[in-house]
Amino acid sequence: MAKAGHRSEYTTLVDHYRAVFLEHPQDRTYRFLPDGEGAPFCLTNAELDQRARALAVLLRERVGAGERALIVCPPGLDYVVSYYACLYAGVIAVPVYPPDPTLLKRTLPRLVGVVEDARPKAVLAPASVTATADQFAAYVPSFAELLWVSVDEIDLTAADSWQRPDITGDSLAFLQYTSGSTSSPKGVMVGHANLVHNLAALNRRFFDATPDDHMVIWLPPYHDMGLIAGLLAPAFGNYPVTFMPPFAFLKRPLRWLEAISTAGGTLSGAPNFAYDLCVAKSTEEERAALDLSNWRVTLNGAEPVRLESMDRFARAFATSGFRRRAFMPGYGLAEATLAVTGGHLGERGAVRRLQATALAEQATAVDAVDGEEFRTVVGCGPSLEDQQLAIVDPVTRRRLPDGKVGEIWLAGPSMAHGYWARPQETENIFRAAIDDTGEGPFLRTGDLGFLDGTELYVAGRAKDLIIIDGLNHYPQDIERSIESVDPGLRQGCGIAGTREIDGAERLIIVHEVGGRPQDLDAEAVFAAIRARVAEVHGIPVHTIALVRRGGVPKTSSGKLQRSLCLDTYLAGSMRPLAVWTADGNVPKAAEPVAEPVAEPVTVAEPVAEDAPQAPGAQEIEAWLTERLARTLDCDPAGIDRTAPIAGLGMRSVDLVSLIGELERHLGRTLSATLAWAYPTVEALAAHLAGAEPPAVETPQAPEPAEPASVPAFLNPAGPRARRARVRPGVPDPRRHRRVRRRADGRGRHRLPFPRRRQRPGGLLAAAHRGP
Repeated sequence: MAKAGHRSEYTTLVDHYRAVFLEHPQDRTYRFLPDGEGAPFCLTNAELDQRARALAVLLRERVGAGERALIVCPPGLDYVVSYYACLYAGVIAVPVYPPDPTLLKRTLPRLVGVVEDARPKAVLAPASVTATADQFAAYVPSFAELLWVSVDEIDLTAADSWQRPDITGDSLAFLQYTSGSTSSPKGVMVGHANLVHNLAALNRRFFDATPDDHMVIWLPPYHDMGLIAGLLAPAFGNYPVTFMPPFAFLKRPLRWLEAISTAGGTLSGAPNFAYDLCVAKSTEEERAALDLSNWRVTLNGAEPVRLESMDRFARAFATSGFRRRAFMPGYGLAEATLAVTGGHLGERGAVRRLQATALAEQATAVDAVDGEEFRTVVGCGPSLEDQQLAIVDPVTRRRLPDGKVGEIWLAGPSMAHGYWARPQETENIFRAAIDDTGEGPFLRTGDLGFLDGTELYVAGRAKDLIIIDGLNHYPQDIERSIESVDPGLRQGCGIAGTREIDGAERLIIVHEVGGRPQDLDAEAVFAAIRARVAEVHGIPVHTIALVRRGGVPKTSSGKLQRSLCLDTYLAGSMRPLAVWTADGNVPKAAEPVAEPVAEPVTVAEPVAEDAPQAPGAQEIEAWLTERLARTLDCDPAGIDRTAPIAGLGMRSVDLVSLIGELERHLGRTLSATLAWAYPTVEALAAHLAGAEPPAVETPQAPEPAEPASVPAFLNPAGPRARRARVRPGVPDPRRHRRVRRRADGRGRHRLPFPRRRQRPGGLLAAAHRGP
């Protein structure tokens, strides 16, 4: 069988993709499952190409080559068409998460940060979103100046006037905004030649792809792994991809594996946590019904690769035909387009057990012997061809020998152009040189690792970046969220970080408190911190330590020393005033000076009753309480049904999974964000039973504690939008829709997106149903 997309004779994606689409016009490369199951919606390659060309004509006329366009489409065919249209127009795509109306505090500030940095000229979105452009501008006045384009209302006849844009391999294809700080996101400038090199390497080195392969993916298309490996690589190699929204997977993880089974999927990939979730949320009977025997490669990346997760998944799904050697551990980052290193096809990845002391104290990889404390590390494979990987001392900038831990530096065709509008950071990060030899330029990844021959082992992170469940969180964002929950917490005197505990990255918070220790209501502070972190960041807290003034170490210039603080606490050298931990374990010498907090009560796992035909609010409350107690491993009697569910320490993943279980219990489809719209057990049960509780207002962004926290113009009292909302094929684009007001006349703006669940529309309405 001919190899698919292993090389390309072209230097731009436009030329390569058009050659594929024109040679195989009736193939249906993109197959979308809106609910994660059932028959997919499809477009033929010819239809996709025509829609992309039609939209590209409008973009060239109204936006201009080299300008930026936000893609604010949910996962689906609208998103795919919008991305290709930007390529076809020579417009730089800026994929972003569509803000969720029930999660504005978490999602809107990041979008605002991207808009302020990228300075786009247009927004590409479905008509249901562009119709609310004025409401959007009420929250974010700068949106009033943007061109709003309804991508699902395209005049297809415009495709005939499309002309190839004047682009080369050096032209920018899109800006990949790193999943980091909401206040200052950075856009990685990814060029056409970068993508051509990385996509060919993926199909050649990672997948050994042929046209008979089939990708199945659930990852969000707004970030590198989901977009490049999940959506772009299949079309680059002329093989199909079946994809679903991330929420469909999170609500019921088995949908991913069922889609692989149904489609005969051969290729896929996900962060480490997804494999653990599939094991936890499936039964032996469900696994036995799957056929995963065709699945030959599954990427494992985007967070630390854990040997125990791969082994556990392989054991659990052996009855489904899954083979352990299908796992492909890898390392990559947006600044290198995506893929940097990957394992060996059809082979179990390399694994080493290293002396913990040598690794931590001497930065040296030494194999442990029996009886020694060790740390298991998984090899991430050799570097891509045509690429240089060096391990460099980050201080001396000199190359280190094999087995010595240093910073990972990279050079090659996949290295991106730099950070958008950040010349100094680009110079520092993308133009580094090895000191004693002058070799360069290199990309400084900020990650630590070592080489064993050609095999790369990632040992840790030089940055303070927090990665939990495959998602990145900046510690300063979490710290800012926490310091305002109680007046006793000293501003700028707390740290957030992670350490590996019981085989997983756990969030630890250490914060100084002022005033008299005897006045400290530690339990109230602990509860407030857990609730705030869950609400704003969607992750659980494992440990909270409250310390006296000066207890959090800082440098002489006042910078927080996060790693030192975490190490001091875990070593038992810190004397906190009070400590709370999720598992009740406290470092022995760090027993609090104040009264210790009570440990959670552990009970046997409850067994839920079968769903009644028409459950009332009380029965739903009882069901929810049992499920929450099972997830949190606590006594159901201790669950406050009037308190926010997120405040119990539930992760975003847990909340969406809870809604998925509730769907199956009630036998009807529910919005994935229902637990945020109705945040308590009582409110959620009443809503689902049809007995609406008192209205729960969606929380608005709070007044900022400092300008960098939440932009002040998020206040919805800002000016109303007055700008052109362009829809292809509509003669007069300058139409304005007044901001709707509540019936009580108080003038509260409606949320930018409707809360009701959206049925497939736009392109899906015209797309083919079925394979």
